[in-house]
Amino acid sequence: VDFAQKLASEIKLNLSQLYSSGVAIPQLELSLQGDEVNQSLSLDIPEGDFQTRQVLEGELLKDGNTTRWNGQWLEGRINTALAELEMQSTPQLTVTLQPFSLQLQAHCWRGRADELCVDDIKVDEKNADAKVSLNYQIMNSGMGALLTEINVAKSDLEVNVDAEVLWSKDDGVNFTLDLNASDNVLVAGQQALSIEKINAV
Repeated sequence: VDFAQKLASEIKLNLSQLYSSGVAIPQLELSLQGDEVNQSLSLDIPEGDFQTRQVLEGELLKDGNTTRWNGQWLEGRINTALAELEMQSTPQLTVTLQPFSLQLQAHCWRGRADELCVDDIKVDEKNADAKVSLNYQIMNSGMGALLTEINVAKSDLEVNVDAEVLWSKDDGVNFTLDLNASDNVLVAGQQALSIEKINAV
């Protein structure tokens, strides 16, 4: 008897007309399928102001008293008025249940003129470390709808953000942020404002 296949199952959840934090979600589709060894999870929001598709696949491993889920983040897409990002690789994701730990391999998201990169993320019961780097062109069509006085097509404002979060059970949270921008220009009507440098730490 193939016991794993006997336990194979598929769960699909479809929700519609959701509203969260001011964002309307017309439809959300969540699918979980697999057996006691191999599983896949997909999340789809195919329409609306916030659209996304996320797919993970992996296997559940047991070694004595240790249970570990080892898988890959196969697909990642996020589309909003302010950003359109797609994951550029398939990072490895490992979650150990007891004692708890999480490891996510470094990866990047890209879209339009933007890039978001995440270093290796490591979390356990005593420590956590996450580092993110963002290059973001603020003057996009979505921002133009909010900044109606700014000529987005003629303006250029790109920021570079490096952020790191360190947490330890003994010392708590330590958060650092470094923001930089240089050689940018904002155009409003017939006026142009040159921004030579912005630096904030």
